[in-house]
Amino acid sequence: MYLDEFKARLVKDWSGSLFSLNSVRKIHARAKEYLHRLSKSNCVKRISWGWYWIPTSYKDAWEFLAKDKGFKVIIKQTAASIWNYDFIHRDVFRLAVNDQSYKRALEAFAKNMGWDFEVEFYRKIPYEYREVDGLFIETLESCIVNCLAEWSFIDAFATLYFRREEVD
Repeated sequence: MYLDEFKARLVKDWSGSLFSLNSVRKIHARAKEYLHRLSKSNCVKRISWGWYWIPTSYKDAWEFLAKDKGFKVIIKQTAASIWNYDFIHRDVFRLAVNDQSYKRALEAFAKNMGWDFEVEFYRKIPYEYREVDGLFIETLESCIVNCLAEWSFIDAFATLYFRREEVD
């Protein structure tokens, strides 16, 4: 009975998102044992050391990024593809995070799902960002500058062209 209650609480709080053992210990002191038992019954998948996921289907990586509760900022060419209405489409997702273990978990999860995530770790995120539809995305001006710095001229110019009225 206790395991069913624990699982129901996990599904309510963390469905569709990666979660760490430390974040789940708030639910129950024996969370580590319960997660181990749930992973043996395939109710929960172990992603990497201390990180788990409740199996859910996603139509694409964007849906996962929107549902995931971990702090991440979409940066550089990936942010540019959002700002330029996907004029330059890439299958690589570039993200910045401020938690080293979350970085490893995101990379392992993306690999399992067949997605290509390039995750950069920073103690303090050096990019200017803002929230757009539940996602933190590098600001337009910062994105253009960083694309130019990375020699991604076509991304920068496409973004500048489509958003020329909004650039300061």
